[in-house]
Amino acid sequence: MLQFLLSPRGDRVIRRLIVLFLFLSFLFTLCGNALDRDGLARLDPVLRAGLMNDDGDASTQNAFYPLFDPDRFQITFSPLTGEPKIGVLVKTKGEVYGMSYKGIPVRGKAGRILSLAVSLAELYRLAEEDDVIYIEPAWRTSPKLDYSVPAIGVDSVHGADPPILGDGAIVGLVDTGIDYTHLDFRYDSDEDGFEESSRILAIWDQTWGLLGATYNKNDIEEDLALGYGPDAGTVRESDTDGHGTHVASIAAGDGSSSSYGFVGVAPGADIIVVKTTFYTSDILAGVEYIFDRAAALGRPAVVNLSLGGHDGPHDGTSLFEEGLDRLAAEPGRAIVVSAGNEGDDEIHASATLSGGASAFEVIPDDREVELNVWYPGSSRFTMTVVSPSNIHTAAPTGIDTGAVLTADGIVYIDNASAGPNPNNGDNEAFIRLSNVAHGDRWRVVISDTDGGGRFDAWISAGSASLYGGDSSST
Repeated sequence: MLQFLLSPRGDRVIRRLIVLFLFLSFLFTLCGNALDRDGLARLDPVLRAGLMNDDGDASTQNAFYPLFDPDRFQITFSPLTGEPKIGVLVKTKGEVYGMSYKGIPVRGKAGRILSLAVSLAELYRLAEEDDVIYIEPAWRTSPKLDYSVPAIGVDSVHGADPPILGDGAIVGLVDTGIDYTHLDFRYDSDEDGFEESSRILAIWDQTWGLLGATYNKNDIEEDLALGYGPDAGTVRESDTDGHGTHVASIAAGDGSSSSYGFVGVAPGADIIVVKTTFYTSDILAGVEYIFDRAAALGRPAVVNLSLGGHDGPHDGTSLFEEGLDRLAAEPGRAIVVSAGNEGDDEIHASATLSGGASAFEVIPDDREVELNVWYPGSSRFTMTVVSPSNIHTAAPTGIDTGAVLTADGIVYIDNASAGPNPNNGDNEAFIRLSNVAHGDRWRVVISDTDGGGRFDAWISAGSASLYGGDSSST
């Protein structure tokens, strides 16, 4: 028996038994939980869709999917038990002090917005807490970039008397990292012709290991002096994507590497960089890290976020946006967010209803597409999804359809089943189309049954195009 277990075939059997054990553990956890309407209202619709069926009971069918999709959500595993955890942002009624909340370690904090990693059982428990206002997943964002420094009038600032170049300030970047050997971020402090000094004060690489790795100015300069790059020496952070280095050059490059003398917005500023995982919880932690380091030095800081996504209501009330507002609220702090590169993309639809209905088409590029539709909390709109073979799935306000199987794919609609969103008072309809074919034409019809008002719909996950309605804006 021992010889069999030590063989490759035995190893596969052991792995399958471990997976089966974890799966059964989840089923046990899920079957022992049920949330009332107040608990459901505290969960983002995506979390509700992953945890609940249309009766409000724990759903064993959807326990793993899509809640534990690492391409969309922040997934970690307990080093002791191997139990998967999902990253979430939690808004509480009161301030939270200390390093834990309800027995769960706090990974980051922005006012009353907490960053946590929770198991399914902990997620259920948080949803039952009266002190919790709302829980949303730590969404994964993607890099964005604007194109032209002169477009914002920097030349006139650089040409002022005296010139304003950012001296004394700190430019922070949360991005794909930075090429710390790049000449645009170095200077010749001893005037020997070699740029041995760095304007980069600190780097936090969140992607390194479990807790990330941090490096200071001395670490960077020692490696530069020895001719080391990220493959040797102390500092092992590298920008393999290049986006972060590009953004840093626009924000704070001094033109050292440019034969044409191109400089960034603040060539006299020092720099702090966070190489991020792009999950919203880690982005908040990165911004907090930069502001804390700047405060310790008694210096003002501007953090650039050339990243984004389309989860949430787009009105500043998501927990991620509220957290950023809280971090920027103190004097000497500012956050700059890119406008995005999607002005020509067909990812948004809207209309103002007063009775009647409006429709738009969804044409998927991926096997699964998710949409968020927001409309006034005092109104009642019915969401109807029409499949390519003309199968209608309808959800009036307050209804969760559960998964509906059609000949063309699976339709799921949660039309504000737990009531209006507690952060902004609006209704949110969540629509998922899965197992769909590329290029098929799906139709979404939004009907006003009471109250009227404007709706806005966005593609929040997956790749697809929206045609009809108002698809000329994002």
